[in-house]
Amino acid sequence: MAKAALAGRRSTVEDGPEVLEITIPSRINVIKFLFLLVWLGVWAKGEMWAISEILFKTDIEGSVFLLFWVTGWTVGGCFAIYVIAWMIGGKEKVLLNGDSLSVRRGIFGIGRGKEFTLVHVSNLRVSPVLDSRATPASDALSWFLALWGAGGGMIAFDCGGKTYRFGIGLDEVEASVIIEHLNVPA
Repeated sequence: MAKAALAGRRSTVEDGPEVLEITIPSRINVIKFLFLLVWLGVWAKGEMWAISEILFKTDIEGSVFLLFWVTGWTVGGCFAIYVIAWMIGGKEKVLLNGDSLSVRRGIFGIGRGKEFTLVHVSNLRVSPVLDSRATPASDALSWFLALWGAGGGMIAFDCGGKTYRFGIGLDEVEASVIIEHLNVPA
C-alpha cells in the first residue's frame, strides 16, 4: 500500500490493491479554540454555582428555574467540549473499495461511520457549506457544527435521495484533489 501526503495538504492517501484510504485530520482554529477554553472556564464556574444553589437552596421556584437553566447550560458545555476534542483529535477516514464508499468520523479513534453502496453514490462534488439563510431548518445542527469546524464538509455526494458531506475544514483545491483520487463514476 502506497501512502502519500498530498503536497501542501493535510490529508493523506493510501492507495492499496483493494482499498483507497484517505485520512483527513481535523484543523485547530486557534481563535475558536482559545475562545472555547475561556468560555469553558466561565461555564464551569456557572455550572458549579447553579448545582450548589439547586442542592442547598430551599426556594423551590428558584430551584426549578435553575434546574431548567443548568440543563441548557450543560448541553452548551458538552458542545464546547466536543468541538475542542474534535479540534485536537478529530479525523475523517474515507475508504473506497470496489463496491462501497465509507466515511468515518472519530475523535481519538472513537466515532461512527457510514457505508454507501457505490452504485447508489452520485454527483461527487466540491460543495461549500451553505450559509444560515439558505440552510433548511432540518440541517441547522449540521450548519452550526460546520460553523465551529466540527461538521459538514467541503465534499458532497448524493445517495438514496439524500446529500452527505465529508472533508471538514478542507479548502476547495484540496477537496478537488481528493475527488480526483476517489474517481467515483458519475
